[in-house]
Amino acid sequence: MFHMTGHQRENFWAIGAIALVVFAVLSGVGEAAAAVKSKPDATYQTNGRVRAIAYAGGVVYIGGTFTSVRPPAAPLGSGEVARNRLAAFNESTGALLPWNPNADGEVWSLAVTGQTVYTGGKFLNIGGQARSRLAAIDASTGAVKTWNPGANGAVYAVRAGPSGNVFAGGAFTLVKGNGRKHLAEIRPDGTLTSWHPAVTQVSDTCPPRCSPFVSSLAFSNDGSALYFGGHFGLVEGIGRNNAAEVQLGSGSVLPWDPDVLGTGAGKNPNQANKVWEVEIGSDRAYICGDYWSLDGFQRHPNLAAVDLVNGNLLDEFTATTDGNTPACRLREGLLYIGGHYQRAGPNSAWVFVPGQKATLTGTGSFKRDHFAAVDPVTGAIDAWAPSVNSTLGIHEITAGTQHLGIGGDFTKAGGVSQQGFAQFADSG
Repeated sequence: MFHMTGHQRENFWAIGAIALVVFAVLSGVGEAAAAVKSKPDATYQTNGRVRAIAYAGGVVYIGGTFTSVRPPAAPLGSGEVARNRLAAFNESTGALLPWNPNADGEVWSLAVTGQTVYTGGKFLNIGGQARSRLAAIDASTGAVKTWNPGANGAVYAVRAGPSGNVFAGGAFTLVKGNGRKHLAEIRPDGTLTSWHPAVTQVSDTCPPRCSPFVSSLAFSNDGSALYFGGHFGLVEGIGRNNAAEVQLGSGSVLPWDPDVLGTGAGKNPNQANKVWEVEIGSDRAYICGDYWSLDGFQRHPNLAAVDLVNGNLLDEFTATTDGNTPACRLREGLLYIGGHYQRAGPNSAWVFVPGQKATLTGTGSFKRDHFAAVDPVTGAIDAWAPSVNSTLGIHEITAGTQHLGIGGDFTKAGGVSQQGFAQFADSG
């Protein structure tokens, strides 16, 4: 057997490290820096789509379209336990908890504050009680609370605000019987505040201008304003294409204007032009969704970074994807992105051939099956690459203190059979 001296071992590992760096530079892929493992924990899974995930107090709450859950590694139909569109697991062990609110329709969003889980979606009843698309649930028992504002259309996003009030965004025009065009602020006692910036649409054909909705809510770092995304053309009568910022106190429209729109000469008239997620960093916002261009028709498909004041495109962040990217989340020095795409790469990697669909196959692009991590400053694609199967892949990514959770349509994640929900533990 060959034995190395201490100095030989040091030289061996040093040479190996240099070789890895050289390979990474030459191949265009960033050195693996992902803070989570590439294979998911053993946790309970679902029999259908997961759209919403929230971590709190050692519990992971999930919502979606599923009607049952089952143990890890169990095939579909084996060990199924009824859980209609809402469930909770122990974050550390992945075990199923008794929490079982029982919603009769799809759940789109979850927000936990204190002992309350707020939820929004398309349901009309939870726990046998009438709750029109908005509800509050006890975080421990799963009992439905008296909070009952009610909305007349789908609620796609709920967030607990800095003041403790709950903000909702969606396709609704009424909340608690009062006019609220796609945004509302609701107190913990279920009453409405007077805050109600109107989100509407420009008169045009569909596509590119379809029925308006709000699908993402994110608070400014100082807690004074709300960034939001969706599909719309006007906020308080002021032009804002699919992303905007308003004051929390007055509802006044602020200058931030990423102008996410892909129509015009030479553009695809059928482009969705939808912002599904606005993720706020310390000095920038990430715009994640289904679009071709922004900030004055600058091409940057499905993923981009913009400044926090005016919404101007930050060219230093180069990452794009070749399909809808509805989920993105910052965690420990990386931006994790999930969606329906199959490749990720810099804007410069798009290949255009006359008469053919553009492809993201040029230098610096990589195959990434619905899940990837990128450098949050440069957009460099990280080497971490756990694949996720299914056509639509991932709909939601949520960052917990010890895990990164994903939800979607998949039946495999990171090479492991795991349906609907998976969580990846810290690698350290």
